[in-house]
Order: sequence, then C-alpha cells, then structure tokens
Amino acid sequence: MIAQFAKLSGRVQGVKFRFTTMLAAKYFKVFGNVKNTADGGVEIFAQGEPDRVEKFMDWAKHGPPWANVRGFEMRAQEPRPEIKDFKVQH
Repeated sequence: MIAQFAKLSGRVQGVKFRFTTMLAAKYFKVFGNVKNTADGGVEIFAQGEPDRVEKFMDWAKHGPPWANVRGFEMRAQEPRPEIKDFKVQH
C-alpha cells in the first residue's frame, strides 16, 4: 500500500470537485479524503494499491470537465491503515 498527498489550485472550488473526487476514489478503489482549503484550493489524501493510487491521481490532475486545474503538487505520505473509506471533509 502507498499513500499520496496532493494540493491542487485553479478553478477547483464551486465545480463539484470534491464530490466527483469521491466518486473517482470509489471507482479506483482508493481510500482517504478530499477537502477545500481557505486559499481556494483542494487537498487530497489517497492510499491504496500503487497502480490504483497512480490512476486516481492522474484523474485528479484534471478533475471533472468543468474544473480547471492549474497547479498540482504531490508528495508521498505514510499510509494510514485505519482509513478504510473515502470521505469529503467540510
């Protein structure tokens, strides 16, 4: 299992980014969370099998069609085995 953290910027709030990220996480079978940040960005923590996390993060680089991701920074994290689902944080 691997874990990744990503910080996204651009038009990523007010475009259903968190909701579609949750749907994508379920599709790719990864666990973690997504949340808006005060600076207008989005943060994603995702963990799971390496190929699934990689495909999920590739999706997140673009997000839903109505989003416009201009910045994407990703870094490895320690997996958190206690996380067993994917949640939208408010």
